[in-house]
Amino acid sequence: MSLPDNLLLSLSATIRHPWDFTFYARNGEIANRIRAEFQAKLPKALKDIRIDADNDIAVSAGPTNFYVNPSGVVSGGWLLFLRELSNADQIAEYSRCIDLLLSASTSFMPEAYSIRLLFRTTPENAPSLLRPQFVDGALATIAPADLPTQLTSFKTSMSYGRGIFSDSLEVEVSESEVQLRYHRASSQSFVSFEVFLQSADLKDIVGEVAAFVEFLKDHEPQSPFKKPTKQ
Repeated sequence: MSLPDNLLLSLSATIRHPWDFTFYARNGEIANRIRAEFQAKLPKALKDIRIDADNDIAVSAGPTNFYVNPSGVVSGGWLLFLRELSNADQIAEYSRCIDLLLSASTSFMPEAYSIRLLFRTTPENAPSLLRPQFVDGALATIAPADLPTQLTSFKTSMSYGRGIFSDSLEVEVSESEVQLRYHRASSQSFVSFEVFLQSADLKDIVGEVAAFVEFLKDHEPQSPFKKPTKQ
């Protein structure tokens, strides 16, 4: 089995720069500059721009929503199908939106780049399914005399280096779903967010977790509307 092309996931990203102490005094001016830059360079991408309740700049552009604040640019979770990670035009538009927001909002150089992929699955009885792999060894070490007979939820995470990147992996398990978050960051200097994203290699991240996601998908309840496979 391989991951289906219609697997839903979420992509988010952040570019962080030194704190701009003048941002909130100039957020209206910055918003106008961002609007002008979109009109000049990506006229079809911009849908809406406004000052939100936190006085940050909320921008709806390209495939998702973005937020400009005193410390950088953040993209909200972009819900997409797995196959769309291979859509060069969509990924390029996403990257160009982030690069434009950064260049139009600050003169500071970026300090760090990061992306996160979020996978959600709904295997049956997930805590019991994953307890042997994730929990039993730790519980036997920490509280060997009083092991719980039933778990309703748990969370585990780890961080490690991968070349120029710092990766972290988090698994959050409840009775209703499993969330798998893969975060890849770097404090290296990149010419643009687009170059960072190419270097971060989304396909490599998917490949890292594919076997685990496949295992979870295998244990999801079969839809009553799905035709049985012929033997």
